[in-house]
Amino acid sequence: MSFGRRLRLERVKLGLNQQQFARSVGVSQPAQANYERDARFPNIDYLARAESLGVDLSYLISEVPLRRRLAQPELMDLLEELVSLIADLSNQRVIPLSPQAQGRIVRTIFPHVLEWQEVRREQVVELAQLHAA
Repeated sequence: MSFGRRLRLERVKLGLNQQQFARSVGVSQPAQANYERDARFPNIDYLARAESLGVDLSYLISEVPLRRRLAQPELMDLLEELVSLIADLSNQRVIPLSPQAQGRIVRTIFPHVLEWQEVRREQVVELAQLHAA
């Protein structure tokens, strides 16, 4: 199932229409529609605001609900470490990325991190550079 479809399911689960959800996370309704159609990807700030509404970020990013991840808190630690590394790489201009690109790259790389069971900086930098190009 696509990211946009999971996002839509999370919004519906909260009982909000697109306009209500969009307003709550600080975007326009057309932007929300684009995210749900996979035409665009939201940035990290959007994801943080969505999480504060009750959206399960673990499910959005990895298709595994947080309640299943809580049995393995080290996986959430890996996600946080990856998000932090991508943001640092962008802030340090190693790989200049927009917030939207950062979110897209985290979603793309996280399955590799799950497979590795650690955040491998060199491989993450290499993958991020490939996906940023």
